[in-house]
Order: sequence, then structure tokens, then C-alpha cells
Amino acid sequence: MELKKLQQQWNSFPETSMEERPVLSSDLEKIVVDKIAGFSNDRLEAMLNEFLTKEFRFVEVIGAALGFLIGLLQIGMTLLMK
Repeated sequence: MELKKLQQQWNSFPETSMEERPVLSSDLEKIVVDKIAGFSNDRLEAMLNEFLTKEFRFVEVIGAALGFLIGLLQIGMTLLMK
């Protein structure tokens, strides 16, 4: 029902390009908050876990690569110091 109200408001604007249309951020924010509040905790956790798993994998790979490079640098410095 909120979406229909938003669509009616949106359609009431004269035909313009997308850049010229005003953003109805307060209505959009309320719709998003209402939708997220309606999710069960399990569903919200599953959605976040799916997204964060990809992001954490990236952090792990970058951490491993940087750790390897720093380790090589330490070995090189140790060998040069002797």
C-alpha cells in the first residue's frame, strides 16, 4: 500500500528525465525500514551472512597475500643483516 502511494506521487510529476525528478528519500527510507523490520531474524541473518561471507573472503585473501609479502621481506632483511 505504501508502494502504491509512492508510485502515484512519482507518476504525478510531469514527464522529465530521471536526473530532473526529485528524490522522495523520506518515503523511500520509510519503505525500506518497514521491509527490513518485517524480516525474521533468521532471514536477516542469512542475508547478511551471504553478503559478508564474500567480503570476509576478500579480506582473508588480501591478508594472506600481505602476510606472505611481509614475511618474505623479513626473511630478506634477516639474511642481509647477517
